Amino acid sequence: MIIEGKSGVTNAVFNVKNTGDSILEFKSVRPSCWCVVVKYDSLILPGATAQIEAVMNTKGFHSGPVTKGIIVSSNAKNEPIVRLTIKAVFQAQIDVLQKYFVFNESRSGRDTLSLATKKSDFKIIGVEFCSSDSDQASNNPAWQPILPVAIAFNALLKDSTFADGRRVFSYELVPASFKKSQGGYVTIKTNHPEKPEIKLPATLLK
Repeated sequence: MIIEGKSGVTNAVFNVKNTGDSILEFKSVRPSCWCVVVKYDSLILPGATAQIEAVMNTKGFHSGPVTKGIIVSSNAKNEPIVRLTIKAVFQAQIDVLQKYFVFNESRSGRDTLSLATKKSDFKIIGVEFCSSDSDQASNNPAWQPILPVAIAFNALLKDSTFADGRRVFSYELVPASFKKSQGGYVTIKTNHPEKPEIKLPATLLK
């Protein structure tokens, strides 16, 4: 199992033996995902063994099974295309159960945050919205910084637990008053030592 925070990457090694009587040449070794980087020797002498090394970056993964593929193309006569598979189980410190927030003032201006974690005494300790207004270009002398918008958070009684032991914590998020519609992100501060801060995209609609 890969546990978030314990290691940002995981390694997989595939041993390849050339059982033929001529040089085995890898024409291409292509991962199915940007998160996997491969390293290998392109030529293997007859009777020799070489390795294909894969490094998988787990940043942004969610809890659950992970499967990534690698397609190997070579000059082998019997099997010129080989598909390798990396399988693992990833455990995130905190899973956020939604990816985007919209605070629409005409519809109460609220949104709901739900997170799943194995930390039994988990709590959030602060939330704020920061704008990513495109007018903030440094060559615009008229631009004035937009201050963060404080967001109140109230725990909701929506207690549930996943089969793997993760408990779901839900909160109602209520932003303070704001002057105009704007896009940006919400920063959530938590009491989790392995994940003290989470940033997610959000929009304020006036």
